[in-house]
Amino acid sequence: MKQYYVGLDLGTKWTYATMIDEEKHVIREAKIPCEEIAVERFFGGRPKECLNVVMEACGIWYNLYDYLVERCGVVKVSNPTQTKLNSSGKKTDKLDSKRLAELLKADMINESYVPPKDARDYRSKIRHRQSMVTISTELKNMIYAVLRGKNIKHPDEFKDIFTKRGVRWLKTLGVSEIEDCLELIDAANTQIENAEHAISVNVYKKEIELLKTMSGVGDVTAPVIMSEIVDIKRFESPKALCKYAGLVPKVMQSGDSDRRGRLVKQSSKILRTALIQCAHGVLKKKEGKLKKFFLKMYKRKKYNTAVAALAHKMLYIMWFMLTNNEEFHDGGIPVGE
Repeated sequence: MKQYYVGLDLGTKWTYATMIDEEKHVIREAKIPCEEIAVERFFGGRPKECLNVVMEACGIWYNLYDYLVERCGVVKVSNPTQTKLNSSGKKTDKLDSKRLAELLKADMINESYVPPKDARDYRSKIRHRQSMVTISTELKNMIYAVLRGKNIKHPDEFKDIFTKRGVRWLKTLGVSEIEDCLELIDAANTQIENAEHAISVNVYKKEIELLKTMSGVGDVTAPVIMSEIVDIKRFESPKALCKYAGLVPKVMQSGDSDRRGRLVKQSSKILRTALIQCAHGVLKKKEGKLKKFFLKMYKRKKYNTAVAALAHKMLYIMWFMLTNNEEFHDGGIPVGE
């Protein structure tokens, strides 16, 4: 059966699609809406077995991907940081979609990992909760800014003005900006509680409880870590996992020169942030080998560098924990480098 290769360059509202045949002749190309029915019309009724499709990973591809998996014989998601689409300096949706189709035909697509649907749904809930927490924090900072702007000092008895007593005091001030922020904080907190309830029911319960045996890892960070890792088997080594989290430096080699730069950017920022939070959690502990490791690093490196090194060490250990289904024992698990 004759094969067709389709490259989809996705946008928020429109997708540029190019279809080529086995001889790389362009069969059709079009700018179409980001809708299943429009993609189906573009396929022109061709059977599933002859359709091979590739699209770049972006924030809007999940729903279309699920449809394509059911509709097409081969579906690949290209990693945009590793797949070079053109070398001419020109970049248009039309050129990109054609180049994607050509690379698919040549079997030269660097694929992005696509988590199972239940894992994607769980990750979405985690990220929604984090967004609500960010909004709540920003609103609290706005309240602090209003207090400073009006030269209002909170009573010394309040270490945290966002306790029940503190909020009651804020409401007595009669400042409309503060009252508006408090109302929005309540709404955000309700969303956070709802998200936490949804997160508590998940397919990673066993792995989350395992991670929580490590010092510094808690009820919030453990689910975030697992939602980003998804399946430890997809990382062949702890180094691969640390690279995915962006906790390894750039390597610049030339001849006899071998330099280490800043942490790599192409990574899971959410996973890295969660691990940095875990590292700060370790620093609150009075003792332990992880705390000793940080203190040793801090003697010869800057504070933030030492924290990042600790986060790297923790993730390195997590790989062994999840791979061997083994709880954390201070000093009892291989810590690698």
